[in-house]
Amino acid sequence: MESIQQKGSRLVADWVRRLRYLAMLALGVGLLAACAGPEMERPVAQMTRAEAAIQDAIQAGARESAARELQSAQRHFGQAQRASTNEDFAEAMRLAEKAEADAELAEATARNAATQTTVAELKEGIRVLQEELDRSLN
Repeated sequence: MESIQQKGSRLVADWVRRLRYLAMLALGVGLLAACAGPEMERPVAQMTRAEAAIQDAIQAGARESAARELQSAQRHFGQAQRASTNEDFAEAMRLAEKAEADAELAEATARNAATQTTVAELKEGIRVLQEELDRSLN
């Protein structure tokens, strides 16, 4: 039969073991929280850049000559706004960066189309001038 002193010692040893376990668990949780890094903030600057890039693309004529790219930028921007509203700032940042890249592509595509149109007009003007020159020399 176990004495009261032995039972008490066993209970104390069990409690010490449990306290050690809880301390280790708390330490582990603390380390995980520290490793998770700083909490993200609302990506205001990136959202502003994305919105400005979309406006630049529209001004460059992307609605007419790069509609698909512009729509992609606008869609990603809308998703970024929703993610930011839901405080999923990492996702909002990723989507805002995607929106900015899509908008820059839309702007470049629109400017390229405008340049191609200008080149075609210049070629036609050169052709007309060449014909007039040929007629005047004959």
